[in-house]
Amino acid sequence: MCSLKKNTAMNLYKKILVITLLIFFFAACSEDSKRNNQGKGIIGNTEERLNTEVTSKLFINVIQSLPEEIEGCGCYFSSDSADNIDKKFIFVSNYDSTAFISINNRLTRLKLVKSGRDVSLFGDHDHLAIYESSQYKVTVDIKYLNSNGEETWLNQGTLFVENKSGQSILQKFVGECGC
Repeated sequence: MCSLKKNTAMNLYKKILVITLLIFFFAACSEDSKRNNQGKGIIGNTEERLNTEVTSKLFINVIQSLPEEIEGCGCYFSSDSADNIDKKFIFVSNYDSTAFISINNRLTRLKLVKSGRDVSLFGDHDHLAIYESSQYKVTVDIKYLNSNGEETWLNQGTLFVENKSGQSILQKFVGECGC
């Protein structure tokens, strides 16, 4: 009988030990969870700041609808061939002095300030054009590829966009210029 009491007491001690260990384990997990939740406020704020920084950086996106000033002769550039076929343009210009680009989901009107295009040569040569707005300077480096018809030329090149704060982005494009 003495050994039975001893076994029962031993089992009771084991149960108490297991329960105590479980309590410590769950308490430790609970503390980690509290620390992580408190940290989430900090992490959340950091994530918010990062998201704000991302949105404050420049990105070029598709122009949702062509402005009235862009009709007929001009240049129509897309980020890749598939977008060009689907008429998803990131930069459009007329042959006068107006261009549009969508930066951070805002359509921006640009004015031509300098062009390396010889007016006697319509579109079959490489050239550089610089456009500006009150917030941005856009340098368009156009490389002639080939004629796409009587008065249209396939091009590729780069758009270099810089804002007044000095942030910039370089975007490759494909597209065509002509009538």
